[in-house]
Amino acid sequence: MQNKRLKQAGVAVLVGAVAFFSLGQTSTNRIVTATKFVLVDDSGQTRGNFEMDQGRPTITLNSKEGRSVVMLNGSDSGAVLFVSSPDNTETASIVVGGSLTSINARTPSGSFAANAAAGVGGPNIFVADNDSYSSVLGRSIRVNSKTGQKEQSPTAALTMFDHDKKVIWSAP
Repeated sequence: MQNKRLKQAGVAVLVGAVAFFSLGQTSTNRIVTATKFVLVDDSGQTRGNFEMDQGRPTITLNSKEGRSVVMLNGSDSGAVLFVSSPDNTETASIVVGGSLTSINARTPSGSFAANAAAGVGGPNIFVADNDSYSSVLGRSIRVNSKTGQKEQSPTAALTMFDHDKKVIWSAP
């Protein structure tokens, strides 16, 4: 009799253990649906977001001061990646799609842009300092000093502008 009860108890424990472990298994095919996910640090401060922003999927990462330092934004026409120093004195961006494809950078001493787009007259590399002097390698819109008419430079042109955006040198 004791042997029969021991066997029954053993079977009950075995069935209970199997049930316990099988209920603890989770499916890896679960889908989480939301319009926003918020990443917080140990102190509860928001350090990032993954959300729909004006109909565009956007990932934003913040500095500990709460400033956006990385943003990735997608849309039907392309994508933008923006990165910044925590104090926003240095920035860089990559824009792909639509009428503009470009790489841009800004520092306290000046800015740089490489564009391959119809939106800026065609492919060019633009460099400027903080005194507003600039140079463009590639297509740019410049005013003919003799006729006063606007003309587009060829892709192989180098044009230098003064702080008033007047041409100070160009070739060809």
